[in-house]
Amino acid sequence: MQREEEAEMSDLEDTILKDKLTCSSEVKEKTTTSNSLSPEFTEILKDLTVQDEEVESTRHTLAQTKELEGIVASLKDEVETLCTQKRRLEEQVEGMSNEAKRRQGQILRLEARILELQAKSKGNESIQISEDNEDPYSSTISDHVAQTNNLQLEVNTSEERLSSEASQVKGLMEQVKSMQKQLVSVNDQKAELEKELVKKEAEASECLVQIENLKNELKNRVLIEQGRMQEKESLKVQVKDLDQEVYQLSSTNSDLEEMLKKINLDADQSKVEKEELQRKISELQTSLSSTENKLSACQSELSTQIEPLREKLRKHEKMLETKRNDRKRLHAELERCQKELEREKQEASLNKSQMEKKNNELTSKIADQQKMLLELGEEMDKLKAENEAAQMRITDSKSNFLLVERKMEEIAEEFRKQYEDKFRILSRRIRVAEQLQAENKEWYMRTKDTFEQENKERAGEKEVGQGSIKDISIIANHTLVSLDSVALRFEECTANFLNRISKSSCELKFAKDWVMRKNKALVHVKDDMDCLLHQLDYKEAEILIFREKVWKSENKIRELEKMIKEKEEGMLGLQEEKREAIRQLCVWIDYHRSRSDSYKKMLSEVNRGRRKAA
Repeated sequence: MQREEEAEMSDLEDTILKDKLTCSSEVKEKTTTSNSLSPEFTEILKDLTVQDEEVESTRHTLAQTKELEGIVASLKDEVETLCTQKRRLEEQVEGMSNEAKRRQGQILRLEARILELQAKSKGNESIQISEDNEDPYSSTISDHVAQTNNLQLEVNTSEERLSSEASQVKGLMEQVKSMQKQLVSVNDQKAELEKELVKKEAEASECLVQIENLKNELKNRVLIEQGRMQEKESLKVQVKDLDQEVYQLSSTNSDLEEMLKKINLDADQSKVEKEELQRKISELQTSLSSTENKLSACQSELSTQIEPLREKLRKHEKMLETKRNDRKRLHAELERCQKELEREKQEASLNKSQMEKKNNELTSKIADQQKMLLELGEEMDKLKAENEAAQMRITDSKSNFLLVERKMEEIAEEFRKQYEDKFRILSRRIRVAEQLQAENKEWYMRTKDTFEQENKERAGEKEVGQGSIKDISIIANHTLVSLDSVALRFEECTANFLNRISKSSCELKFAKDWVMRKNKALVHVKDDMDCLLHQLDYKEAEILIFREKVWKSENKIRELEKMIKEKEEGMLGLQEEKREAIRQLCVWIDYHRSRSDSYKKMLSEVNRGRRKAA
């Protein structure tokens, strides 16, 4: 279950990393398409490439952790197999010890029976020595001697068998002792291996805890990167807003230019109106001067006409009245003209004051408009400079965009080549790992077959030993039965005194034969000893083989411990690399936060400029 959960977690991590890679590639494409206006986005692209490299390094570390978990599982399996082998050896040693105890009991019984028979044979020898001179019973004595010889042969054979069994029992006891020593050493090794197993399990649990912590850190990083993606999207939106603001500023610039044109036209119209008013004032002044000249001319004419008129008053009273009437009418007309002149003067003065006010207002307006024109000119210059800078940036961004496109194409080709190379390397590694796995499987099958064959051979040897022990027990039972029958016969024969004498004589002969046979038996015993020595050499060779196997297993365990230590050092190195990656990510986060703060400051400055312009 734990392995399945770990496999599911590793699959989830792979999917998360793939999503991060796809997101980073999409972000790269978006940043290359939308943010091609400034060279700062090239730095963002570099940061994204660094992030991709960090993601690849994290994937590599996860693969290494998976490999380490597989190695730990294989080591656990090997330790379990060694424990099973140890249990089997303990069971074999217990069986051998039980068999040795049973054989020791049989040997003790046989030795007691032999001692009884030897005591009986000594009693018979004393009886035979006391009655050597009795010859008439020689025939019966010869018969009894033959019987005793046969019994002695059976006893010798039984003794030889007992001696061989005793030697076998001694060898078995020695084997049992050696096996017990091996058992003690194996128990010590088992205890050490169990301690190491506990340590390795604790270390594996720590590694699993660290892996879970790293998984949580990866999840946190994914969340942080999602937040960064959102920040980048918000920055993109802000950049779009800035573009819109630039477009609005350009539109407001065009509107201001149109307003300036309108203001210039209004100023021209006001200048034309002012000129027309001045022309009207000059015309009115000329008309006033002409009317005054006319009045002075009329007065001079009237003064010149008064004297002849006085002379002609009398003659022309009627004419005077008419003239008076005309004069009155002219005077009324003069008054009317004067009133009109006064009214026109007043109107002219009013018009002058109004024109002066209008002139003052127009001059103030013109001054304000000139100031506005100057400010607008300055803003126009600034906007022109900004437009020129923007156009230069646009041209630079276009060139940079082309360069970025080329660089992106080159980077994509390099990334594709690197990905292909990495894919090839990974495929090679996978093939090598599969080959190693196949070789390990073959080696495991071979070792399993050899171990099964050895177990079968040992089982066969055990069955053979059990059969030999059964045969020996059967022979011992037969010898005991024969000895019982011999004892019964001996008791029947010793019922009579003569039988005792014959038996004693036979026993003397049997003693002689027994000495001869004893010597022969000693030779056979020496031969049996040589055989037993050969068997001991064979057993010692087997023990050496077992020791070599134990040494090999110990060397394997040491190598596995070295491998585990190396893997632990690799895990520590990976942990340090992960810490460095986390530190670099923190630095990267701080860098992007500073960048976002700078972008916010730029946006605030742009908004202030817009407000001032508004």
